[in-house]
Amino acid sequence: LYGETFGGKVQRGMGYGTPDTLQFRAFDLLLDGHYVDHAVFKVYCQMYNIPTVPEIWRGPYSLEMILKLADGFSVIEGAPSNQIREGVVVKSLVEKRDPKCGRMIFKAVGSDYLLKQYTKEAVEDATDE
Repeated sequence: LYGETFGGKVQRGMGYGTPDTLQFRAFDLLLDGHYVDHAVFKVYCQMYNIPTVPEIWRGPYSLEMILKLADGFSVIEGAPSNQIREGVVVKSLVEKRDPKCGRMIFKAVGSDYLLKQYTKEAVEDATDE
């Protein structure tokens, strides 16, 4: 089971409204050496009461739509209204592999998040000197 932890003291600045509690959301399942289709993943998570990452869009592949969705505010329940999203993970509902590049899955990191990280690192570097 693959997932993401957040809250508590795990991620500086990205607590998603849970500063004292470590949270987990699943996003993928490898079963018997193979990643399962999205529907199977959802069934297992529901069966074992495992929280999953939010699904914010479902539709045909569109780079324009993906880049638009990578930015914006978090949709994690309980997150502050001004909490930006880190980005979006894009994967097929039915598992696909390409002979040249392998599994068809990627993460589009939001420009708002990248700018925040770059600016924060630049400020930290300047104050360290």
